[in-house]
Amino acid sequence: MDLSPGTLFSGLLLGAIGMALFIYGKKQTDFRCLAAGIALCIAPYVIGSMMALWLVSAAVIAGLVAWVKYG
Repeated sequence: MDLSPGTLFSGLLLGAIGMALFIYGKKQTDFRCLAAGIALCIAPYVIGSMMALWLVSAAVIAGLVAWVKYG
């Protein structure tokens, strides 16, 4: 696991975005935002590389946008 400042800050930032999505999804009873928020909160614990973390997070957010727009 890489503990560079960039990786730690990325995990903090993406975890905070995930927490905000989770709270929004819980209040609005929107499963899509709830699931994306959980995925973004768990991703920094599972993924050790900063580049992989950003790619997975971008895919989760793009999937959420596509699911809301087209689903």
